[in-house]
Amino acid sequence: MLNQKQKTLETILYVLFGLIALGGLTLIVLDFVGMSLSNVNNVIRVANNNFARTMKMTFLVFGSLLLVLSAVASAITLAVNGQKAELIEEKKARRRQRMELEDTTAELE
Repeated sequence: MLNQKQKTLETILYVLFGLIALGGLTLIVLDFVGMSLSNVNNVIRVANNNFARTMKMTFLVFGSLLLVLSAVASAITLAVNGQKAELIEEKKARRRQRMELEDTTAELE
């Protein structure tokens, strides 16, 4: 079992990656909305064009990139923390077996 500090850090990381993914999803939706509005000079399309000129990518590409990167980072965090928890559980199980073995040897003597 992970200690309290590790659990808190894991939760903070998941919330952070979730917010990044939400930002990416918001940019994707804004791109779709901006492109589907009939007014060519709407605020969202102008912002998207300015963003594309500055960053060399549109809201859609940047939002997709944020979404994918946050999903990968969340998966890595899950794998690392899962492995740590598993190692701790294995260590506890070995300790329990060792203590049981010592108890049974003490009873035989």
